[in-house]
Order: sequence, then C-alpha cells, then structure tokens
Amino acid sequence: MADSKVELRNPLVAAVLAYLIPGLGHLYQRRYFKAGIYSACILGTFFYGMQLGDWRIVPSRLSGKKPQGGIAVMLRHFGHAAIGLPALPATIQSKRYHQQNTDAFDPDIVVIRESLSSELVGVLQRTDENGDVVVSRIEGQVKFDPVSDDGFGQIVGSFDGASEDGSPVRLELTGLELGPEMNSNPRRTLRCRVVENQESVGYIKAEIPRSFFNWFQMPLEEQDLELLHGKLGKHFEIAEIFMWIAGLLNLLAIWDAFEGPAYGYGDEPEEANDEKSAKDENVAADENPEEVAVAASTAG
Repeated sequence: MADSKVELRNPLVAAVLAYLIPGLGHLYQRRYFKAGIYSACILGTFFYGMQLGDWRIVPSRLSGKKPQGGIAVMLRHFGHAAIGLPALPATIQSKRYHQQNTDAFDPDIVVIRESLSSELVGVLQRTDENGDVVVSRIEGQVKFDPVSDDGFGQIVGSFDGASEDGSPVRLELTGLELGPEMNSNPRRTLRCRVVENQESVGYIKAEIPRSFFNWFQMPLEEQDLELLHGKLGKHFEIAEIFMWIAGLLNLLAIWDAFEGPAYGYGDEPEEANDEKSAKDENVAADENPEEVAVAASTAG
C-alpha cells in the first residue's frame, strides 16, 4: 500500500470498528469529519428505513420460513447485515423466536408461570337475562393467575373496566387462549370465556400489548408479512431500499477506514514526485533567471 499523509493507525482494527458502528473506525483514526459524516448519513439512512417499515423490517433469511427470491433475497439480507451492530437485534430475536417454537410442545395449551396483568381493548359478547346476545366494546384491566404452583391447570382471571357507553363492567374469566409470547406484532391476541355462577355466558376477544423485547425485530411469518405489506403499501419496499443503501454505504466506509483516501494525499509514486520536483525547478529557473545566476555564482 502506498504511503499516505493520513495516519491510519491499525487499518484492520479501524475496518472492524467501522463495520460494527459506522464512523467508529474513522473516529479511532482521528478522522473526525469523516467519522461524523459516515455516522450521520449511514445510521440516519438505516434508522429512517426502519421507521418507514414500522420497525418491523428484518432480513428475509431471519424470517419464519425459508426465503424465496434468489439473488434479491440474498442482496436484501447482505445489505441489512452489512450495517453491523444495528442489525444484531434481528439475529438475537430470530434465535429466541425459533427456540420458542422448538420448546412449544403443544401450541394449543396456554401456560403462564406468573400473573398476567395488562390493559385490554376488545369486544365482549355475552347472553343477557332474556337470552339475547349482546355485543359491546370494552376497555380496562385484565388479570389472570395460574392455579397451581407449577404453572399448569385451569387459568382463571378477572376484568375490571367499562363498556363503550361508559358503564362499569366487572367480569369473571376462564378458558384463556393467548397468541404466542413472541411475535412481530406489537399486540398479542387474547380470547377467554366469561363465567357467572360457574357457567359460561359469553366470551371476550381482544388484544393486549406485547412487551417491546418480545416483538421488536422478531421474524415475520408469511401471514405477518402479508399484513405488514397491506398496512405499509409501497413504504415497505422503500424502507428496504433505504436499509440496503445504508449497508452498501457502510462497505465503502469500511474500505476507506482500511485503505485510506483514494488519491490526493501524497500517495503518488516516488518517480512521479521526483519528476514533479524537477519540473518545478525548471519552471522557477525560466521565470527568475537572475536569481538562478546569483545563486550559481554564490555556490561557486
């Protein structure tokens, strides 16, 4: 590699740092202006793409099913992974997600090992005293507790809130059905039966918030992907393009941290520098012949 006026310190370390966090390698080299430019532009582009994608765009190779699409899918995955540490959460969440599916011996059995308490917004359908079916929208706090210490058995709970007309609603619940603990949707589906005097009189169908750590960057199953496409429309593809661009820009930043500036910083070959110096001396002699003559007589 040609000598350069820019101090690259350890180029390999700089390249690794530039990959992990855009701009960090240049900061290590004390190239502060480029560090700021790369960090702002690359991370800004990446996170803007994430925001456009509702923070749910993940590499196709980390999705719930085997990806289809050949080269396009590979480029999508490569562009996302090239951004470094900002893409790491998707990898971690993918491992957690697939481990959940491996551990689930029976997806139809709901197991809660500790109390479940959450805000609930949904629909209540119940039979009144006259035998008529009444459907109303409810909102409030729901709570479920496991019956036994081992977390298995009949799960019972309660609801305390209000209906859409503002009237208070207090219900006893059982027969809990929950969506998976980890999913790319920020909200978790819930369904349970309403009981009075140990008899079922209706049911609740609703959604409760899913914890941030259990939905952010989780793999998208085919159904989730279709719903996200329907929600975002063309913004889905635009978001992916922004994230690919960020990854490709980071590759350029990594190369710049490893190899240094491309030209213009004294990295010309020595022969070219010697020819340039001789040419400059000849030009100076032509422009100032008297000074050259005085210098020659003094030297003699």
